[in-house]
Amino acid sequence: MRERERFIRKTIALLVLGLAPVAGAQIRSSLTLRDRASPIQAPAVSATVVSADPNSLIVEIDIGGIGSWDEYGDWDNFIGVVDIGGVTGWGSAAVIDGVGWDLTIQTVAPSYLSEAEIYLDDAINPDGVGVWWAPGAGGAFSGTAAYTSGGMIDLTDNGIPDIPLPDGWMFVEMLESYDDHPDAIDAYYLSGSKLYVSVHPEPATVILLGLGIAGMAARRRPPR
Repeated sequence: MRERERFIRKTIALLVLGLAPVAGAQIRSSLTLRDRASPIQAPAVSATVVSADPNSLIVEIDIGGIGSWDEYGDWDNFIGVVDIGGVTGWGSAAVIDGVGWDLTIQTVAPSYLSEAEIYLDDAINPDGVGVWWAPGAGGAFSGTAAYTSGGMIDLTDNGIPDIPLPDGWMFVEMLESYDDHPDAIDAYYLSGSKLYVSVHPEPATVILLGLGIAGMAARRRPPR
């Protein structure tokens, strides 16, 4: 057996059967994510905030055209940050509570589809904990294939803690669990490939917002 499965570490294979898609989404705002390590290597990635609930936003990230290079932490990997707190208006109170995807992976043989992985964390201290997953889990072969989560996957429902964003920024890294082509691309995310993260504000922020609205209403109440 090849050494392909040795990168078990913190990789998470999420089960996605029977999940309902997000409904009633509405575009709120957009931003751009760039590879901060080597800007020429990767194209800009557009991210859009969509809303199905005022207290829980879905951020859609377009990763079409991004390459999956080497193993975790390698300088060649696509590494970027997204200003989640800024676009949601929640700042440092933003918390990631779910992930989703709808994407197509094309590998460079002999790299396997199951080896292309995604790692998300907070941008202040991306320590390898966060959340890891292989969208093509089970695809122990080379080729091109489409994968979808079928909706949002709740982190805590899968034994993974929510991810607070202390400065509002989310860290993202595209990587390979096994590097078939050192310092070269092992796989591509084809055009139309999307990632999704669901975000909510910390409860304290919701309470403060509620108090602020109540205070404004009280100030505006006409005298009797």
